Amino acid sequence: MGAAERMVDDNGVVRIGSVVVALMRPTKGHERAFNHWYERDHFYTAGLAAPGVFSAGRFIHPDLGWHLALYFVLPGYDEARVAFATEQLALAAADDRLFAEREHLHTWSHDVESSVVGTDGVPLALALDHRYPGLHVSMYDGAAPSVPGPALTLRARSRVMPADWDAGVEPGVRRILLQFGDAPAGIGDAAVWSGAFVPMVIGTDTHVTE
Repeated sequence: MGAAERMVDDNGVVRIGSVVVALMRPTKGHERAFNHWYERDHFYTAGLAAPGVFSAGRFIHPDLGWHLALYFVLPGYDEARVAFATEQLALAAADDRLFAEREHLHTWSHDVESSVVGTDGVPLALALDHRYPGLHVSMYDGAAPSVPGPALTLRARSRVMPADWDAGVEPGVRRILLQFGDAPAGIGDAAVWSGAFVPMVIGTDTHVTE
């Protein structure tokens, strides 16, 4: 952990120091096995249990079958989180608990560039625990458009896992726009990719197909 930072903002709401975005595609035919491994092992042992992670959520693209995990990290804890996750991955490898049949499409740590509270008044730091019925994700190489809330714009900080999608992408260039709720607005034509996700039903294979 680095120098101590304030954990709440001027309104007394917990601050998001960084956001880990993990977008993954299971190998065809291994979707259910991947879902079981991720939700019963990796999501907790290398994610939620990491220092500073105060909220997390899992989502799936119902048409493409892509899995998305989001982790909200307190200010000043990103290095400690990385060190913990690295140790846990090494232990998982030694125990033969890693799941090889997956592809990382975009797995980075991000800074929060902007946040827009929705008409419901829910602070964005509480968005994952609020359990919105949907999440729309858009990627940009450059500035993301301004949209109505609830929305978070993230700026890529550091790569967590290598991915073909991110070849040549430098930190600070790629943006991720997260729009919580039912319908996106104003994503624009400049998006590298855009898609709609629904929350995973933890403990089940709902929405998982193979």
